Amino acid sequence: MGYFLKSSGIIEIKGGEKGAFLQGLFSQDTAKNFAVGQILYGIFPDTKGKILSDAFVLYPDPDRFLLIVPAVTFKKSFDHLQKYLILISASIENLSDKYVELSILNEEPAPQNVPQRFMDLKRVEPNSCLSLGENQWVYYFKSSRYEQWGFVLKKENKDLWIKKLDASGILPYHESEYEAARVELQIPEYGKDMDENTFPQEAGLEAYLNFKKGCFIGAEVLQRIHYQGHVNRALASLQFEDSAPVLHLERCDVSADPAARSAVTISPGTPVIQEGSEVGKITSIAFSKKLNQTIALAILKRSALGQEKTFYALEQKCRLLLHPLTKEG
Repeated sequence: MGYFLKSSGIIEIKGGEKGAFLQGLFSQDTAKNFAVGQILYGIFPDTKGKILSDAFVLYPDPDRFLLIVPAVTFKKSFDHLQKYLILISASIENLSDKYVELSILNEEPAPQNVPQRFMDLKRVEPNSCLSLGENQWVYYFKSSRYEQWGFVLKKENKDLWIKKLDASGILPYHESEYEAARVELQIPEYGKDMDENTFPQEAGLEAYLNFKKGCFIGAEVLQRIHYQGHVNRALASLQFEDSAPVLHLERCDVSADPAARSAVTISPGTPVIQEGSEVGKITSIAFSKKLNQTIALAILKRSALGQEKTFYALEQKCRLLLHPLTKEG
């Protein structure tokens, strides 16, 4: 477990019709069954059902929603929202220059709530958010595989909260450590494992599509996939049998043997081969201390998936890691 300063775009949405406004754009229900103090994770699809961005929507108080999107999708997400503001009693504001997001990723869900370990907070229930005062908030997102806490903080208060985390024994993730935890948990990241050419179902995000709430952009295409067929690609976890070349990549420094560094070749974009044919590409790769091996995420053809299948990436043998490395699988 550790914390990581994420690169996020933060948008405030206000107005009496803020819920109805997002209802037609977001894959989750932000109007009928969304109450103050809750959070939602979901997708902003485009008209073809592909992923424009993923996002957290926080409802911290009656006056506002806070929308947290990856920094790489911020501009197009903000422009997308602005385009649909016409005739709607809602307004949006960019808070990205004033706020930061600190994220805690807990790989092994525990009965005790993490914020109670390091500060005097009321209990934050799963999938809820809580005010920290001074227009700052904490949220707690729980999936079937992992737990995530996020702190939306004013930039000038960031160091104070980092000291609180450090004092609690929750230390910062190095970027490579955060990436390893994310890959172990099979959490897709926009710009790496999914983009504007990806259907949510391909990225393993079907659980965050609410088809009961009514119409939203891209819903017709996504419903057709859900009820009548399936996507032809899927996000999968891979485990390499011989991790030495990638181990060098993850742990080398400026003093490392240049010959060892030049031998490192597996990276995002590397083709995945099965029986002599390309069946997909590596999207993320990291070293797992839990397995003492290299693991990766890859988008693969569904026809190539199967428990006994063997794959190769630049002649490095790998196999499916059938369950993310969590207690719940």
